[in-house]
Amino acid sequence: WLWFRQRHLGWKVSRETWKRAHARHAKNFYRLAVRMKGGFIKLGQILSRRVDLLPREWIAELSRLQDQVEPAPWHKVKSHLEAELGGAPDEIFAEIEHQSVNAASFGQVHRATLRDGRRVALKVRYADIRLKLSIDLAIVRFAVPLFNVFVPKVKLGVIYEEVKRALETELDHRQEAEYTRMIGANMRDVEGIVIPAVVDDYTTESVICTEFFEGYKVTDPEAIERLEIDIHEVMTKVIAAYTKMIFMDGVFQSDPHPGNILFNKKDGQLVLCILDFGQVKVLPRDFQAKMVKTSFAYLVRDVDGFL
Repeated sequence: WLWFRQRHLGWKVSRETWKRAHARHAKNFYRLAVRMKGGFIKLGQILSRRVDLLPREWIAELSRLQDQVEPAPWHKVKSHLEAELGGAPDEIFAEIEHQSVNAASFGQVHRATLRDGRRVALKVRYADIRLKLSIDLAIVRFAVPLFNVFVPKVKLGVIYEEVKRALETELDHRQEAEYTRMIGANMRDVEGIVIPAVVDDYTTESVICTEFFEGYKVTDPEAIERLEIDIHEVMTKVIAAYTKMIFMDGVFQSDPHPGNILFNKKDGQLVLCILDFGQVKVLPRDFQAKMVKTSFAYLVRDVDGFL
């Protein structure tokens, strides 16, 4: 209504009015996403990184969806684990925490200890998430043409189809395990970068088990100060990791919100851990080669090469 009033009726809308409206609707979207879970949380996570598109009020509110989602109760997770792993979790593992350490859009993570003493993270998909996601995608598909009115130069339908493929792929934890192993092998020799190893014995289509990394979000200023870490060194490692994944390997983790990039110190050295390979993009080799050439042409201001 504010947009229509300003755009077509010529009324002036003050900056404060816009800010109040953005803050109110961002809170409404956050509450809706947390209640519905599934695709709306993932959509909110995607939008929370678009500081180039959304007002600050939206970014601040939606950023909470990166790691502040209410987890499902243990009894639901327990029954799902029993069905997937063929036994009671408290008997299979030497120890398993009933309280989730992180809840996300499609599942939640529980910390556990294997019989051999290794600490692992169990990422468990919500049992009803496929149905919820199909409903969410249908709603968003209906809304896409309406939102295209505000950004007519952007083909939101194309973006929707790409996001739809990515979200449906994320539900398969066996696929996620394969990508985790692939990128882990590619990054094995990169100093200071950790990709958690997959534990195959406890990985199924809806459960993935990986080694646990104790760390802090790259946006945690208190941890950065307490560990006496230079934030520029953190960013250098993030850029180095993604440069290798995108430009050299052609396979990269495509969901890089701060909840999926952790850091810590090991033997006095900074270590960066990249998590969650449910969202991975594999670039066709010919496309990747052209992208590399285009990027280098841009860096050296080679206009003809860039064109």
